[in-house]
Amino acid sequence: MVEFIKHDPRFWQIISLLTLSSIQIFASDFGTSAGILALSVLSCMAVQYLWTQGLWSSLPSAMITGLSLSLLLRTDLLWLYPLAAGLAISSKFLVTSGGKHFFNPANIAIVMLLLLLPGVVWVSPGQWGSFAWLAALLTGLAGIVLSRAGRLDVAIAFLGCWAGLLLARALWLGD
Repeated sequence: MVEFIKHDPRFWQIISLLTLSSIQIFASDFGTSAGILALSVLSCMAVQYLWTQGLWSSLPSAMITGLSLSLLLRTDLLWLYPLAAGLAISSKFLVTSGGKHFFNPANIAIVMLLLLLPGVVWVSPGQWGSFAWLAALLTGLAGIVLSRAGRLDVAIAFLGCWAGLLLARALWLGD
């Protein structure tokens, strides 16, 4: 277990997602509940366990997908969370290249459900508000996860390109 914590960046991603989930559950009136979180995570873990024929080492990935679904997906129908889990985890094994999935599994499930069940499922991009402390927390958590995964360079490149495009747009519009 200690080796997993020291060397696997998924541990830090799980801690980050649990932190965000805790904020949603305990500090906001909008968002997920502990029951939805448990339903999403346990459903993802069960489907992952079935796909990997009992390989326990793959369960952290399923936890990340379940936490992501509970943070992003909204519906009044509880049975859609296990369906989303099945779609998400199955996409990791069906939509692959070279044995690796190249799409975010939770996002695939959410988009599929949004397309198939408009008005029944939704996402709420404004659910976090615009608090400076939250932006700082998200930046810090992202920095920890990305540095542990060795992918901080990708985030910095993305932010640099985004800032450049934002500046170019502002100049073009005369702002």
